[in-house]
Amino acid sequence: LAHACAAEVPPANWWTTAVAPSPVAMHQLMVREALLPRFAVSLLAGAALGLSGVLFQQVLRNPLAEAGTLSVFAGAKLAVMAALLFAPGLLAFGPEAPALAGGLLSFLAVVGIGARQRFAPLVVILAGMVVGLFCEGICQALLLFYHEALTDLLAWQAGSLAQNTWGPARMLAWVLAAGLIAAGLLARPLAAFDLSEDSARSLGVAVAPMRAAALCAAVALAVGVAALVGVMAFIGLAGPALARAAGARTLGERLWSAPLLSAGLLALTDQLVAATFGSQLPTGAVTAVLGAPVFLSILLRRRSV
Repeated sequence: LAHACAAEVPPANWWTTAVAPSPVAMHQLMVREALLPRFAVSLLAGAALGLSGVLFQQVLRNPLAEAGTLSVFAGAKLAVMAALLFAPGLLAFGPEAPALAGGLLSFLAVVGIGARQRFAPLVVILAGMVVGLFCEGICQALLLFYHEALTDLLAWQAGSLAQNTWGPARMLAWVLAAGLIAAGLLARPLAAFDLSEDSARSLGVAVAPMRAAALCAAVALAVGVAALVGVMAFIGLAGPALARAAGARTLGERLWSAPLLSAGLLALTDQLVAATFGSQLPTGAVTAVLGAPVFLSILLRRRSV
């Protein structure tokens, strides 16, 4: 073993390797451990958000529905902040569990409001805005009083895709795989949601259980992304919108095209941000700016919501 190590790293070069490493080796290390994981995370996160958006929009019959407009991200962010400040033991295995709980609770508040009006699209979106503003207000108050303790969360809540390990990419791959399996199992009954609820029931679809299962899968996909890389607003809205604009009319077409388009959109945005601003500007801030016109264009194209 000693002879093998000596042959691999000559004694005369070990000091040079430690003090002045080869630029080529450092470049390869940066590509392998930083640039490639970042690109993989952008693709996986975008695909997961696109799939989440399709499920939200199909079940709620609302093209404006996604994790951001339904306050899922806001609830997840508030829960992680509260856990860090008041119950740090909940973060022993990562922020996923508090984020999922917070995202589900805020979304359930939106669903509770929307159910009173039979999930009318405008009511659901307004409820999402109100609940989201409420959660954001509490987040800002916590940042004001506990700024030093929450400093490390600032980059996360802004949505940074900078990576120095393959861990998040592997976790996102599992999240996306689970979401795709759930979507595949639910695809046939969810296709009946293109009809009215009465028509879906006449076809033998258990509307309430299917709605609950699909919404839980959509929330879990969005929260999984938020917990691992932060908030990426409007990506789950833009992918399905682009899919419909490209001619994807059926649920089956949107289930595969929207994740691909969302993945490409987030990866392209992240590459432009990295090339222009480096790691100084979080990608989530840019997606929020670019997504606002998409939201407005969808809203203006609808004659009534």
